[in-house]
Amino acid sequence: MIGHLAAGAVRAAVADADGHVGDTDAAAVVVVAELALDRHEVGAVGLPQEKLPAELQGRWVGTAKGSVGQMPIDFAWSIKITKQNPDGSLEGTMNYAGPGCSANNAPMTGTFDGTELAVKATLEPQARCRTQTFRLKKTGGKHLFEAKQRNREGYLDPN
Repeated sequence: MIGHLAAGAVRAAVADADGHVGDTDAAAVVVVAELALDRHEVGAVGLPQEKLPAELQGRWVGTAKGSVGQMPIDFAWSIKITKQNPDGSLEGTMNYAGPGCSANNAPMTGTFDGTELAVKATLEPQARCRTQTFRLKKTGGKHLFEAKQRNREGYLDPN
């Protein structure tokens, strides 16, 4: 992101050929600095982030390690965003129906920096599944958000 900051109007420090120092006819000079920010710094200075859809749904497909080796997976998941702050942090709930782990309207927190969506929720049963973080990126591909994690792929689209 490129922007410009104006420092204000200033008068010439020395008289020009016409004696225009402090004169109401003197030309004003505006000092302008160029400001370059990457997407992480934009959030850091408190500029509003892109508003996400309130509900996103998708699937995870691929393989998972089972008791008899690799097994195919294909299951649905969704998130509902109930609060999105200007700094990119968000809150909501998650539904997740994976092999051996699940979430049913589990409390979820996360962040969105304009490119990466990271959401975290505690899956059941807690002793086995614990708290998981899912990281997806806006890629401009087929889906709004996509992820490749080990031997599986996931996505989220607006509901």
